Amino acid sequence: MEDKLSVKPVAIKYGLILAVASFAYSFVLNVTNKTDDQLFATINYLIFILVFVFAFREFRTSNEGFMKYSEGLKLGTLTGLIAGFGSGLLTYLYMIFIDDSVIQVILNALRDQYARNPQFTEEMVEQVMAMMTKFITPLTLFIAGTLGNVFFGFLISLIIAAIMKKEKPEYEV
Repeated sequence: MEDKLSVKPVAIKYGLILAVASFAYSFVLNVTNKTDDQLFATINYLIFILVFVFAFREFRTSNEGFMKYSEGLKLGTLTGLIAGFGSGLLTYLYMIFIDDSVIQVILNALRDQYARNPQFTEEMVEQVMAMMTKFITPLTLFIAGTLGNVFFGFLISLIIAAIMKKEKPEYEV
């Protein structure tokens, strides 16, 4: 029976790298008021994908050049979970201990977005905002961010694992 290489060490390494990179990038966007800019949102996704490609490549290299599709899915999903949990935790701690105005900035942006919509009356905007104020908290953002990263990590893994998989031949001559 052959030893099977675990995806955990690679997922932990790249999950933590992605968590710190994601938090730092979000922090910079927040400080520079660029959180609504689509170009910068796209760059965030590219960072995510790039880190995943590096993780997959390292796993495949350390596994004698082979990686099953299922291993890629596990690696990506676990990396997304660790990255989401790590960046979510850093963001949560930042909002609780350093800058609690982040929630208000989010709520103000939502209010502006709803107010610009001609289908919403002022009363409707107030009702939506009253509900959003209850649901947008550091804890709910932490949970949503973690789950979102797991989901996105799984989706990206479906594609990257399909591209980078290389099955070990069953019968070697």
